Amino acid sequence: MSFLENNLVALEEEHPYLHKKITDYMQSPGDIKDSFVVEQAKDATNIIGIIRDGRKIMLNSTYRPEEEAKKYAGKICLTENSITVFMGMGNGIILTEIGKKLNKEASLLVYEPSAELFCFVLEHFDMTKLLKDERVTFYVEGMNEGLLSNDLSFFLTNINIGVTVLEYHPKYRELFPEQCEKFKQVFQECRESALTNLHTIINRSEFMTKNAIANVKYLLRSKVASDFVDRFPKDMPVILVAGGPSLDKNYEVLHQAKGKALIIAMDRTARFLLDRGITPDLFCSLDYAKNIELFRDERLRDIPFLYIPDLSHSVLQLVDGRQLIYGGGDYKLYEWLIHQYGKKKPEIPFGGSVATFAFSFARYIGAKRLILVGQDLALTGGKTYAGGLKNARPDAEKMDRLMVPGNVEEMVETRGDFYIYLIWFNQAVREAEGKMEVINATEAGAKIEGTKIMTLQEAVDVYCQKEYSIADIFEEVQPIFSENDIPEVYNLLKKMGKELNKLKKMAKDAARSAGRCKTLTERSDLGKEFKKENKELSRIAKMFDEGVAANLVDRYMEHLLIQKDLDLYVTEDDNEKEMLRLYEKLEHDYNIIYENMDELIEQYNGMLEDVKDEYQIKQ
Repeated sequence: MSFLENNLVALEEEHPYLHKKITDYMQSPGDIKDSFVVEQAKDATNIIGIIRDGRKIMLNSTYRPEEEAKKYAGKICLTENSITVFMGMGNGIILTEIGKKLNKEASLLVYEPSAELFCFVLEHFDMTKLLKDERVTFYVEGMNEGLLSNDLSFFLTNINIGVTVLEYHPKYRELFPEQCEKFKQVFQECRESALTNLHTIINRSEFMTKNAIANVKYLLRSKVASDFVDRFPKDMPVILVAGGPSLDKNYEVLHQAKGKALIIAMDRTARFLLDRGITPDLFCSLDYAKNIELFRDERLRDIPFLYIPDLSHSVLQLVDGRQLIYGGGDYKLYEWLIHQYGKKKPEIPFGGSVATFAFSFARYIGAKRLILVGQDLALTGGKTYAGGLKNARPDAEKMDRLMVPGNVEEMVETRGDFYIYLIWFNQAVREAEGKMEVINATEAGAKIEGTKIMTLQEAVDVYCQKEYSIADIFEEVQPIFSENDIPEVYNLLKKMGKELNKLKKMAKDAARSAGRCKTLTERSDLGKEFKKENKELSRIAKMFDEGVAANLVDRYMEHLLIQKDLDLYVTEDDNEKEMLRLYEKLEHDYNIIYENMDELIEQYNGMLEDVKDEYQIKQ
């Protein structure tokens, strides 16, 4: 096979949307602006050049291009989890060297301003390794450049935003000045927007942690998702019912599937189905601030409910029935409690939405066949949800719109957040291949790669023919704790509350030690006292890096510490200045923790009182 054939196969495997755009473009390229040449450098390496206005400009060194590429990549500041946003594919030599410096968690987003050059490179150079590299994503002017801002926003987190760098291929500023300026502006806007979004998200951390603390009393009467692994018959299909607008036209078919498939409804969809005479077997939610009106229905209390620790406390109050199922999370308090009673922590990736959470749950429990319904991930008919419901998000109308391949139509309109979930589903279906068959019976919306497309009626006729005792399976699984266990669990919770008080004192001591180390560093006095204070800092840091109580502190204080965490990556070249910066950060962080510990302890003690009253514990 030729370079072009191999490259197009790799492009189709990893970037199908771009592949379609590129193949269409190659069939009718339009006006040709530049011409290109392939020549050999002095070391016999093939290099590429552009001929523009009668002038030839080589994109690589004409002597030792690979050596020069290594030097160039070496100048880029890359760390673990870093994101490199790079202008210019060239012939891939520089990108290959950058890739060698990236770990598996890092990302390389490559923007090529010339579709002509991109196609020429596919034809004359072996790009398969780069095209198949899951860390590398390509964006080509006129093809898919609109996706760059969405993807960059998706990748950016408080962990990597400080190590996100913008770089240019050496010759591209000269060749594509307007596109470079536009590219820089897009990057800056994305980063500023991401910073704003991250601050918004992390500002929720206090509220979410308050939910998790208050919801402990519901854990004490919950079952755990890990006890449902392999509990359901292997041949029983799972139907995930999302609330996309397409659900309006095929929900009636679900009547035929009742008792013949495990029907899981996404939060708002549960009431939609109940109002139409269909009782789901399970419903789930994970939003920390979900509209409680969606759950104000007594019928929901009789349906098994899958939740996570920081779900809205008000929602759990409304749906608190006898079939609560703890779905896992990153709160060590919950993990620690269930571990004390021999239960395994559920390993269910949330994915950011209730639909991705439900998909992960189905795969986690061992489902072999999954049917998606109402998973539009698009603005079907200009609508967002079934049943005439509107999006409550204040920024929904301002989100970028883009066109993506459709499940039924050739192309459909979607928006930024839906597109992010579409990427998630594409990857999740790919990972499930050979283990779980995924059927897309949405009958509208965006196409999810790797799914088998059928109508819901066809899927039910083929796969939902056998009766199952689904309710009995839920009944057979016992709660994590028995009634006799509750007093002992309460005592464990009280013991953990005392650990919070200890951490408060340690935070005060650590802030003092950090301040003293800063003073001693300024004096260049790194002797006995300096070593003693550093030893104390190391001891306390270990206590805050591990443990159940420390995890609660970290989650509760996250919004207060975020800016200093972002600044952590802005290092000083001078060793003494760097030491002073780190000690200043430690002093700041420990003071913040100390000053806010009383609020956290008050929340925790309030939970203890609720547990005591709820379960009538006499102490």
